[in-house]
Amino acid sequence: MPPPAASRRTPTTPSTSTTSPTSPRPRSILDVRGNLRGERAIEQIIREMEPDLVHVHTPISSFLTRLAVRRMPRDRKPRVAYPAHGFHFHRGGAPLTNAIFRTAERTAGRSTDRLVVINDEDEAAARWLHIVPADRLVRMPGIGLDTDWYSPASIPAETVAAERERSSCRQRDRPSW
Repeated sequence: MPPPAASRRTPTTPSTSTTSPTSPRPRSILDVRGNLRGERAIEQIIREMEPDLVHVHTPISSFLTRLAVRRMPRDRKPRVAYPAHGFHFHRGGAPLTNAIFRTAERTAGRSTDRLVVINDEDEAAARWLHIVPADRLVRMPGIGLDTDWYSPASIPAETVAAERERSSCRQRDRPSW
């Protein structure tokens, strides 16, 4: 893996992410032919652009991208960051489906420089399955809003009463949203 400071990007290569309208990207894991075409197209794009970092998101495309990177020569491999927005294997999932997705993540994890998870279940699964070494696993706690902070129960009753008094709201008045 080249050091992060050693950029291979040329002045003519765009530094922002791009998508190729000609790149086939199947939506189903069962579309084997489409997945193989997609993986080859992704590899071609990476070879042409020579990015320092590839940031992948969706499960199928991220799997194909990480496989493409895995096959590249060591001195040309970009680093790969994958924020998993929930693994496709989970408690309550069908055993066969879970086994397939666990195997896929473990295989692709070998080509993942940074795996970002957002919940306890995914963090525990990533550690238990050794999807990536512990030093490449990052937990970003949650996405969205802290619902506890916005919960009416988190505001003391005297604060609510004081605000109602100040704003001339009656107890039965409710917000109109």
